[in-house]
Amino acid sequence: MTRQQLAMTGMNNLALLLDEVLKQMKEQMDNGKMSGTQSACKKPGKPGGKRKMSSMTKLQQELNSSLEESKARPE
Repeated sequence: MTRQQLAMTGMNNLALLLDEVLKQMKEQMDNGKMSGTQSACKKPGKPGGKRKMSSMTKLQQELNSSLEESKARPE
C-alpha cells in the first residue's frame, strides 16, 4: 500500500512538472506569434535555450532525488 502511494505521488509530481513545461511552451509559442517572429525555429542555438535546459535538468534532478528519498523511507 505504501509503495503504491509513493508511486502515485511520484507520478503526480511528474504530471505537474510536465503540465508546467507544457504551459511554458505554449506561452513561448504565443509570445512568438504576437511579436510576428518565429525565432525558436530559426535560432535553435540561442543563449537562453541553455539556461532553460539547465533549469529543466535541475527540476528533473530534484524530482529524481525526491523519488529516491521516498523509496528509501522505511515502510
